[in-house]
Amino acid sequence: MLSRVNRLNASVRRRRGKLLRTTTAKASPDPKYTASMYDEIENRLRIRGIEEPSKDLGTLKQILVANSYLDHVF
Repeated sequence: MLSRVNRLNASVRRRRGKLLRTTTAKASPDPKYTASMYDEIENRLRIRGIEEPSKDLGTLKQILVANSYLDHVF
């Protein structure tokens, strides 16, 4: 329990007489969620016949707009 509290809460350290606050918790998203999201996007692109999405950015944009990911951006 204590290690979880240490990871989630900010730890305070002393250096050169000043208090510095550092966080020990991760700032990145959950890797499982991120990986599954990218896998899902790649699978959907392969279904549509796009093997290398970086070479067909126009189609990728259309797919993202159709799925409401980029409605407010473009």
